Amino acid sequence: MALISRPPEPPKKEQLRIRMTKKILEEVDAYCKWQGLDRDYFIEKAVEKIFEKDREWIEEKGKVG
Repeated sequence: MALISRPPEPPKKEQLRIRMTKKILEEVDAYCKWQGLDRDYFIEKAVEKIFEKDREWIEEKGKVG
């Protein structure tokens, strides 16, 4: 068995086109520049945080699944 194996295949990504206010977009871009992130990664992580923290959504999701 190899000591270091190949990394797993990255998940398939879907393309999304969104609109947001200029003020918010400028802040997103400033944050991404500050942290060295790209917008896609920032938005995906922000959405994950919302899904982790929103208790009402967690309860609703529990009803469905």
